Parts: sequence; C-alpha cells; structure tokens
Amino acid sequence: MYTIPGLPAEFQGLTLQQMVSRIDTIHNRNDRSKEKDTVKMTKEEKKQADELKKQHRQDKAEATRYAQAVQARINEEYDSKGPGPMEPMNLTLGVEIECLLLRNTEIPSKFDKPDEKDQYAALRAGKRAVHDALSRPAHKTCERCTQRHPFHLRLNNLPPRDITDVDRIAKYEGHDSWTVSHDDTASPGELEKSFGAEKETSRRKIDAFGIEIISRILGAANDHSADPRSDCAHTPAVTYQEEIEATYILLRSAFLDSSQIFDGGAWCLLVNDNCGLHVHIGNGASSRSQRTLPLETIQNVVSMYTANERAIDNMHPRNRITGSILMLNPPKPDGDQDNRDLALVPTSEAYNRPFSAHFAFMSHAFRNEPEDYTSCTTDPGFPHCIFGNDADAETDARADDSMAWLRTVQRAEKICHLRDLQTKRDHMATLNLGNIKPLQVAIGEESSIQGFKNTIEFRQAAATLDPVAALAWVDTVIKLVEYCHSTPKDVVFDKCMRICQDPDHHTPQFLALLGFGERDCQGNIRADPKRSPTFDHYLTVLGFVEDSADDYATRVNKRELATAAAFGPQHGFEDIRIENARLNLAVNNTKAVNRRIDEKFLAGCYGQYSTEYLDRLAFPADWPRNREVLQPKLTIGWVHPDFGRKVEALKESSSQDDERFISDDGLDKGEESPHLPDDPAADDHVAFGDGSDGESDAASEHDSGNKEESDDSDDSDEDSSDEDSSEEDRSDGSDDKDDKKDDKNDEEDDKE
Repeated sequence: MYTIPGLPAEFQGLTLQQMVSRIDTIHNRNDRSKEKDTVKMTKEEKKQADELKKQHRQDKAEATRYAQAVQARINEEYDSKGPGPMEPMNLTLGVEIECLLLRNTEIPSKFDKPDEKDQYAALRAGKRAVHDALSRPAHKTCERCTQRHPFHLRLNNLPPRDITDVDRIAKYEGHDSWTVSHDDTASPGELEKSFGAEKETSRRKIDAFGIEIISRILGAANDHSADPRSDCAHTPAVTYQEEIEATYILLRSAFLDSSQIFDGGAWCLLVNDNCGLHVHIGNGASSRSQRTLPLETIQNVVSMYTANERAIDNMHPRNRITGSILMLNPPKPDGDQDNRDLALVPTSEAYNRPFSAHFAFMSHAFRNEPEDYTSCTTDPGFPHCIFGNDADAETDARADDSMAWLRTVQRAEKICHLRDLQTKRDHMATLNLGNIKPLQVAIGEESSIQGFKNTIEFRQAAATLDPVAALAWVDTVIKLVEYCHSTPKDVVFDKCMRICQDPDHHTPQFLALLGFGERDCQGNIRADPKRSPTFDHYLTVLGFVEDSADDYATRVNKRELATAAAFGPQHGFEDIRIENARLNLAVNNTKAVNRRIDEKFLAGCYGQYSTEYLDRLAFPADWPRNREVLQPKLTIGWVHPDFGRKVEALKESSSQDDERFISDDGLDKGEESPHLPDDPAADDHVAFGDGSDGESDAASEHDSGNKEESDDSDDSDEDSSDEDSSEEDRSDGSDDKDDKKDDKNDEEDDKE
C-alpha cells in the first residue's frame, strides 16, 4: 500500500496496480475518438464533441501528473531499497545461446507440417527440431550411489505461430522454463560471402535460421532434481552447471554426433561470428523490493570491467574485441550521434561496445558539443548533474584515462547514473545495464506497469557449442559479481586504480583476484584446486598449458574439421562446416587476438597512460616506427589540437573533420596493417535462404538486413585473418612463463 503526496485522497493506501487502474480510468473517461465521424454530426453534436475533446485533454493531463507522481515514488523507493552492500544475496543467472541452424531442403524432415504454407513454415520446423533435441533425457551421476539418473530440462511448449520477435520472451513471464526462440541477428555472415550463389545456379538450397536458446532462471542453490532410480533411495540435485552442460550435450548429441543421424541429416547446427553467448546475473531475493542489485555492487562491476578491459578482451576471440578511436581523431562539429561509433573496426558496427568506448564518447562530447552527450541521458543526467557541486567531476568527464573513468563511476549516486554513462546504448555493449530499472508506469489506451529483469547482462562472449568454454565464462562472471558484492567499494576502487597503473597485470592476475587462482611461495599464479576447471581453461586458451603440440584454437579447429569429415558430403553440409571452421580459426587464433589488442591499444581505445606506464609496457622494438609521435598521444593529458579551435572553423574545413589519425586498419597511416591476409574464398555454389517459400534472396538480405536495426545484434567482424593459428602466447605474461619469453619480453605477447 502506498501513500503518495500530491495525489487525491482516493488514491492513498492503494497498491500500485490499483493506482494505475484509476489513472487509466481518468485518462480514458472522456475519450470519444472511436465514435462516429464528426462530418455526420449535427451542429449541436459537434459542439458537444468539442467540449468532450477539451475535457479529454484535461483528463489526460491530470492522468499524466498522477502517473508522474507514482513514478517518482517508485523511483525513490527503488533507489532507497534493495539489499545493502555486502548483505547476503541469492544470485540468479540466465544464459542465451545463439546459434545458426541450417536446413538442406532437399532432405525431408519429420518436423515439416504439410498444412503450414506461410513464409515462416521452415523456421517453425527448425525450432521444432531444436526443441525435440532438448526434450530428450539428460543424465546426472549420483555422488552417493554412482548411478546415472535421468532428468529433463524444463521446456516451454512451442506455440504454433511462435515466429517473430513478438513471440519472444514476453510470452514466458517468469522465465521458469527453457525456451527455443528465433534470433534474426544470428545470420550466415561471412559464410554468405563464401556460399552466396543464386538459387537457380546452385546445386542445392540451404535455408539458414538464427536460433536462440534462452534458459530458465537458474540459481546457485540446487532447485532442480534428477528422477529417482528404483534401486536408489534419494533424488540427486542438479546444479546450474550440470543443467547448462546438459543443454550443450543434448544439442551436440542431436546435431554433431555422426553415429546417430538426427532427422535424416536435414539439419546442421553451427556457431559463427554473428553468434554470442549472453549471461544475465541478478538477485533472486524473495521480496520484490530486494531483487535489485545494490548500487555499490554494480559500481564495483563497472569499475572491475573497466580496469580489466584488456585482460578480459584477451579471453575472447578477435571479433568480440572492439573500441572507439575518437580520442586520436579531430572533433566532429555536426552533432552526428553516429560519431560515437567511430569504431576500431570501421567495417562493422560496434555491437560489443565496451565501457572504454562509452567514456571516449563522453570525453569527446564534453570537449566539443556537450549536448551530444546530455541529450542521450536521463533527466537531469550524469555526470553533468553534479558539475556545479564537484569541479573535479567535469575535469574527469573530459579525460581519456581509465583512472578518471573510475573516479566518474565512483561519483554515481544512483543506478540510473551508471546507465547514463552508456548514453542509451546499453543493450549493444559488453556490459548491459539497461535491464536494471524500477517499474515503469505506462499510460495510454491500456495503462500498465512494466517490469524489468533487473539483471546485469554480460554480452562479450562468443557463442560456442563447447560446454567447457561456456561454463568457464559463466563461472567467471558469477565470481566477478560475487567478488564485487562481497568487497567494499573503496577496496575495489583502490585495487582498480592500481591495476590501471600496472602494465604487468594480465588475465591470470584478473582470474586470481576473483579467486580462481592462487600464488605459490615463489609468487607464481597457479590454479586453485577447488576451482581449477575455469582457470585451467583460460590458461589453455592463453597458451600457458602446453599439453599438446597444437594451441587451443587449432585443437578446436581440428575437432570441427573432424566433425565435418565424420558426416561427410552426403547431407550437403561438409564444405560449409569446413569453411565455418576456417572462419572460426581466423578469429580465435592467438596471433589474431594479439594483433587486435595491439591495434586497440595503439589506437587509444584503452585510453591514455602515464609516461612511466608506457615506458615499462614494452621495449622500443615493440612500438610502430612512429613511436615518438604516437607515445605522447597515448600519454595522459594529450588532447587533439583541433579541440582548441572554434566549431565554426571546424565546419569550414570538413575535409579535416573526415580525416582520421587512425587508418581503417587500426594503425597510423603509413604503418603496416596488422591484419592477417585473407584466405581465398571457397567456390560459390550454395544459395543460403531464409526459409521462406518462393524466395531466393540470400540470407543476408533477410537476417543481416535486420541486423542494423536490431538491439540484439552481435558484432560481425569483417576482417579476415590467416587460418594458421599462432603458437605465440595469448597476451598474458604469467610468472611461470618468464623463461620462455623471447627478447620482446612479456608485454609483447601480453600486449594486452
């Protein structure tokens, strides 16, 4: 029950829903918009209609005032309630697994329905195929009796017309079951370039569908059980790790196991550079008012992700690493909002925009045209709402170094302040804070209260069909949130400030900070035996575990090629699997990842550093030839000289506005491009379709065309890379690898 100043007496003591219902009545009580045309009215009827319209406008204004008062109370309660810092929370998580489902239309499928003739019939058949695969029993080995117990995923039933975004998550409020959905941002991408022939010239027709598998809300507590066995006296619990792993095992068993051909081999499941793995972390408290994450916890998460951006980048493929090169470029005086996306890789949208890119846009705007920034924030907006009371706040808002960014994060007084830093681009970011909002009162023909997930969404990870890789990232973000909630804000801030000044801080140190690793008596980082799977996985990815002649990316590539060979050409997917394996290797190999991080650093995407930091970071040989020009620009305090000119002068020299300091390949003009050479494309002989009857357009026109407009888009890296993986270490200087470094020192392989 609520008592809200400014509302009439009849509103006091009501629930929110009751208040909104009364507001809705006021809003619509004199609405005559659906009555007969005024042309057919008599003069007296028109006069009455005009009076009613006038009264209706007054009613709408009154309803709006009441709704604003209710919303203000909701916002006040949201900011003041919730668990306090370090108070116990019931962490919950959810995963979204994006993948690409291919269908050879020449092979009949049992999931086709003869009565479905519309353009989405093939897509629905594909969703039924994935749903069927996930409906099969998984198994849990009991620790007490060592027997295998079957269990089933809790799956939503597929509605008969579940085909578009309208049918997505909103149908399944509560998220208490797994859902097979459509995602039009998961498209063939680079595969389309290799197999893009027209239908009439193709030897076969392949339909391509973006599929998203959305988990139910999972908890750290065991809330799912396996079926009991007749000879076992108990029912073993299934952990969230086992439930996620079971999902991948069921998918692999149906679509990647050549020993049992699924549905006659009509389907092929892949992940490519357009697919992502998104992880939501929330607080599943029993009380609704306690379900948000505390402000200090979210501040700590943003600070940790900002300070460790290079270390975290190193855990992901090349195409999941991007940034903004605004810092080294002249100001843009035209107020074009697209300037905030002056991305490291100009050929692709920065769908995985990191916090460094948000800060780059903020500093660029406050130096140039502040309204470009303030127009993208809430009212009154952060950080400019505190400039009058904190002179240093404006200085830090104009700065380009991560320590200033951290100080800005610390100044946030509300969760909406942290969302403001993402300037309404929170969804297309490595760290999405857009779901952390209070209830929203919406008034109209059908007034309502809109709720939000109140989760932090981690969007940087690439999609995978490997449960080990998926669980390693899930485990990492859970430990990150746990660490950020259990550690005081001032301690996290102090650690992050030291990280920003330490060029020797890399991925193993980041994982050790979260509790995955520990230091031995010599100071070397090693895996904590209790949490070794995640730590060992990333050491393997980084090249610090030499249990094979091949590096991690090459081993993954060989497994994908082995799968292609096992299925053979008879189902029409062998060459597509081989090409997809080549493309995945191009973005996963250590050489490509190291070079992308080098590009990002040299382009100023990680911000500026102290002179001492840059001197310690690498030997002179590690810098490009123009170090004497570039290093000062990467030093704290440097500002592009054009920011000192008047905007009018800049408008008169538009050619200079368009000239980048950084060329399209990420290095200074005149420097050798770090991108690896393209491999020759495979012969064009497959027509990818969207599954619609009578349509022969390529899938890129159906899926990729929507990508530019979709909030769920993942970045598609247009650059190609050498398919041969490098045996260089993947950029993290671990202490136990010092004797294996060449004369370029840890930092070259570690270059972030």
